[in-house]
Amino acid sequence: MKKDTTGVLRQYVTDTGVRSARQVATDFDEVARALPPEAVTDGLSEAFRSDQTPAFEELLQHSFEQGDPRQRANMLGRLLDAAGPQVLHALRERGVLPPQVDRDAAHRLRPQAVHEIAGVASRENPALIDDISSCYATDPALARTLGGAALNVALQKIAQRLWQAAC
Repeated sequence: MKKDTTGVLRQYVTDTGVRSARQVATDFDEVARALPPEAVTDGLSEAFRSDQTPAFEELLQHSFEQGDPRQRANMLGRLLDAAGPQVLHALRERGVLPPQVDRDAAHRLRPQAVHEIAGVASRENPALIDDISSCYATDPALARTLGGAALNVALQKIAQRLWQAAC
């Protein structure tokens, strides 16, 4: 880990000061480039599960709304893969999903549908949160769509783990 990255993370382990969403995003980008993807994935997973952030499905809905077409398609693909056929069938019966949904349909999907898919799929498959986290860990631009609060928590969790491992 680079010395400047250590300094960035030190700020989050001690949780000093208020940071703007822009500063948190910049710090996250730096940390994501400097650390192994597994460390970033772990921090994001903890942020998704934290009571300091909105619920997982709310974060994904917000991220979907903020994402560009490529990001939306990747996120939708991960959700659909993780949801499995039974969950998708149930969501189609409830009218949440159209009969044919694939990555190309991401631009037509309502953000509320992403909320429902994420909620149902994460209850059926708790490992979904870790899978989605790895997607965000390798795409800092996508991670920025989560917003400053979620990235702040992720950076705190990453910093805490690294400091605990070093002690």
